[in-house]
Amino acid sequence: MPAVMKAIDEMDVAEKVQTMDYLWESLETSSAEYTPPAWHERELARREKLYAEGKLPVYD
Repeated sequence: MPAVMKAIDEMDVAEKVQTMDYLWESLETSSAEYTPPAWHERELARREKLYAEGKLPVYD
């Protein structure tokens, strides 16, 4: 197991959430380098359809 994975396993929940936030921010700055897989687009379209039909729960 890579060292980073071991470090994540040792984090408490708050540290894991903070790490996820950092990862998302990091991905946003390098998003031009990443092409999402085709299934992502299909899943987003499926969820948009469910939302438009009022079949997707929305939480505040």
